[in-house]
Amino acid sequence: MATKGLGVMSGNSFIDNYGIIIRIAAGMYQIELPIRNNSTYDGHPATLDVQSDLWISKSLAATANYSVDQEAGKTILESSATLKCRGVLIVAGALQTYGGGAPTISKDTGFTTTLLTVTGGTITISADSGEDYGALVVNGDMSWTGGTFEAWIDGDTANTQPQMFVEGNLTVSSGAHLHINVVGDLTSAMDWRPIRATLYITGTLTFDSSTLFDIFYTIANVPGNPVIAIDVTSK
Repeated sequence: MATKGLGVMSGNSFIDNYGIIIRIAAGMYQIELPIRNNSTYDGHPATLDVQSDLWISKSLAATANYSVDQEAGKTILESSATLKCRGVLIVAGALQTYGGGAPTISKDTGFTTTLLTVTGGTITISADSGEDYGALVVNGDMSWTGGTFEAWIDGDTANTQPQMFVEGNLTVSSGAHLHINVVGDLTSAMDWRPIRATLYITGTLTFDSSTLFDIFYTIANVPGNPVIAIDVTSK
C-alpha cells in the first residue's frame, strides 16, 4: 500500500530540481510530479537520493516524457530501494547505487516502453564503497547509447563484481563504454560478469580496459542463441 503525496492541480506541473531531494521514510511513497535534475549550483550537483521506495506516477513533455529526466546532476538509489516510474533518462551526470544491495528501477502500472535510457554520464554501482559489489536492477528494457559504466571488481576473486542486471532487453551502441577498475591485485585467467540481461543484449559497446582484460558476449543455449551477458576475463 503506497502513501500518496505531492499531487498536482495542473497537468504541466513537475519538480525542476537544482538542489537535493531525499526520499528517506519507510514504505512506498507516491508522487505525481516528474523530476528534472538540472545543472550544478555553487559546486553542488542537483541530486535525487532515493533511500526508500518512491513511486513517480507521471511523466511530461517538460521532462522529456520520463518520470526522471536528468540533464545534469546525480541520481542515487540506495540499499534495496525501488524507484517505480514511467521511465528514467540520464543525459549527463551520475547514476549511482549506494551499499551492497540491489536497488531497482521498476515499471509503473501499464508502462510498456524503455524503462532506463542512458545517453551520457557515468554509472557506478556501490559508489560509496567500491568493495560492496552490489547491483542495479532494471525491471524492464534499457537503452544505453552514451556514457560509461565504471565497474569495480575484486582482482583476485572471480565473479566478485558489481552488476547491471536488466530484466528485459538491453540495447547498446559504441557510445556506451565499459571500464573495469581493479580492487587489489589482479589475478590472470579469472572471469567476471558486470552486465547481464534476462532476454537479450543487442549491439556492441566500447570496451575501455582491453589492456588487462578480454571481453566476451556470452550467448544462451536456446533457440536464436541470444546474447545474455557481457563477461570479462583477466589476461
